[in-house]
Amino acid sequence: MKKLLIIIFAFLISLTFVNQVKAEGVADEIMGQVGVGADSAQLGYESSIQMTIVGIINIVLSVVGIIFVALLVYGGFKYFNSQGQEEQAKEGMSIIMAAIIGLIIILLSYAITNFVVKKSQQAVLGGGVINVRD
Repeated sequence: MKKLLIIIFAFLISLTFVNQVKAEGVADEIMGQVGVGADSAQLGYESSIQMTIVGIINIVLSVVGIIFVALLVYGGFKYFNSQGQEEQAKEGMSIIMAAIIGLIIILLSYAITNFVVKKSQQAVLGGGVINVRD
């Protein structure tokens, strides 16, 4: 008990030597950081509906990909903790296989989405015919 009181007393004494924080330029600094964040997030800029839809699709694909990775981990956990029980081992392996197939589908859909968006932007911005051989 005596040691605890000494530690608390030493802590309180050390607080008296801490410098006072000056908050004069804090508001300007915060607003500058908010402006930098808004610029990097492209807030306030016009965006086409196509890019908004692509952003939503990418977010959904990312969330579903995270879910499949979690299923992969869960299946691996279930497989390794089956402790010789063949039924649990088969169930864990089936979860792992389903998660791998799901991840492959998600990666392919992400690649297809980005390919289609890239080619459509080239066609719209380039004003020409889409060259399939690229």
